[in-house]
Amino acid sequence: MSLDPIVETEYFAARRIDSRKRMVFQTVRQLGNWVSLTQDSCQLAARWLAPMDERQRLAHFADALIGAVAVVENATLVTGDTRIARVFPAVRLMEY
Repeated sequence: MSLDPIVETEYFAARRIDSRKRMVFQTVRQLGNWVSLTQDSCQLAARWLAPMDERQRLAHFADALIGAVAVVENATLVTGDTRIARVFPAVRLMEY
């Protein structure tokens, strides 16, 4: 299990952050590995986003980075977002 800065940003981008939400994140952080964004993952995400129009880039920017980190790290992305498989087929997914 891994986390990256984009996952953390999306997780805490809520109007209200309660102590339970913070505790869940800290537990996952202790059990998982912190993965930094690398030049390789950023360049891969950029290649995926380049052919998209402005609206699509904005809609998929974070998912492209998260997916690219998963590909570069040879990891499976666990997600509830069923769009990722259609938009970024190179990402190995486990949907819940």
